[in-house]
Amino acid sequence: MGIVDFLCDMGLTAPMLINYIRKMIDCRFNIIVTDKLIKTLTALYENMTDVERDEFLLQWSECLRSVNELEDKYKENFVSLITDIFKKYHDESRMGNPIWRCFALYVMRYNNIKLQFPISE
Repeated sequence: MGIVDFLCDMGLTAPMLINYIRKMIDCRFNIIVTDKLIKTLTALYENMTDVERDEFLLQWSECLRSVNELEDKYKENFVSLITDIFKKYHDESRMGNPIWRCFALYVMRYNNIKLQFPISE
């Protein structure tokens, strides 16, 4: 069990958990996202009010985005990690969840994957 999974098992609130993840990013921890983290955040998200959900999605997005500002080697490791998690655990049932959708968006963004939808007249 890694540090992230240990934090998930501690029963922290969603903002506290994100705060720890941000600190781990600042300290350049290698494994800052796990499937268990996403599952935990999803469960916590389900029990929030609409206002709390909006604020939390902003915090989650900012946490994932913040890696973009770091040195290339760390960013490369992060992209590899989140891509592996996405490949291993993605399925259509998860895409309805905003936490997972936000995660998937950053996987695509960091891997320079763009979706194009043709518009017919």
